[in-house]
Amino acid sequence: MDGLKSRGQFQVIAQTSVSGPLFVVLAAIGAFVFANIPTLLLAKESAQIQSAIYDAFVAAQRQDAELHCLFPLSSDRIWAVGDRGLILVSEDGGIHWKQQESGTTCALRDIYFVDPLRGWAVGFAVQPFSRRLYGVVLTTTDGGKKWNYVPQHLLPPLHGIRRTEAGNLITWGGWSTQLGSSVFESLDGGRSWSPSPNVTGEYQDIYPLVDGWIGNANNGPAIHWALHQVKPVSKQQKWKLFQCDGERFVGLDNQQQLLVGSLADQSNLEKTLVPPFLTTVDVLGCNQQLLFASGKPSKTLARSEDSGKSWQAIENPVSASLKSFTFLDENRGWAISEL
Repeated sequence: MDGLKSRGQFQVIAQTSVSGPLFVVLAAIGAFVFANIPTLLLAKESAQIQSAIYDAFVAAQRQDAELHCLFPLSSDRIWAVGDRGLILVSEDGGIHWKQQESGTTCALRDIYFVDPLRGWAVGFAVQPFSRRLYGVVLTTTDGGKKWNYVPQHLLPPLHGIRRTEAGNLITWGGWSTQLGSSVFESLDGGRSWSPSPNVTGEYQDIYPLVDGWIGNANNGPAIHWALHQVKPVSKQQKWKLFQCDGERFVGLDNQQQLLVGSLADQSNLEKTLVPPFLTTVDVLGCNQQLLFASGKPSKTLARSEDSGKSWQAIENPVSASLKSFTFLDENRGWAISEL
């Protein structure tokens, strides 16, 4: 990660591939990824019901598949997933990318690695004939050289996967009527899943904590789940946007008020400024004392070093809006843009 000296300064690096340009935006807080992804033509037959759904025609169009999630294992090794079974890996901090064959053309929504070899990706597929959506779980033990499909037809469409502080896997998504939950835990590396009790809703994101996890629903409350007990993060508060870094959280409520709080004292919320140069805030990022915001106009990003008391305008090097921020540590992070 060279040239990262002036915090908040951005540099665009363009690399031309066989299918289009690959743009990587570097900053002192990280590398921001915007890409037309190189395609990898495949030659496999469509899978049977106990295999991941695969369509060679769809796989051949992965070059413009939309990215949904990015996971940095280190400052160099990064994975990203998206539609049509797209899995990408970078070994130089996001400057260059190559495609890993997932063996599926299902929509992938999240990816997680516990070390350079062991990883998981989740998403959803549509069952033939019934058109029922179900969860998809992929696993690898060789860094993504080969991805294996683990049949899980009782799981609902899945949004994300992470590891708990206890070392177990946790995945979440839509509501499963059969299992009575939207959050599921695995004790055997993703081969089988058990529903988490006392879960009553669906969560867009979940943030593992030492004593459980925090989950947030779009335009709903954020829930702190600990030792099978559930309580809201800030009573009566509903969030349009919510982000948590494990110690602090920042949220935009339905009245467009930006609030910052500590998990140690969730009752004490600090009202802070919405960036005055953004007409809307659509994405938030939380990284210790640093806050980031993106919205409209899309060419302007907002950055705060004092938990939102003041904001600095940063130029977005691309015209597309950002859809997520991901941080590795206090100095390095990435963001994915809309297509």
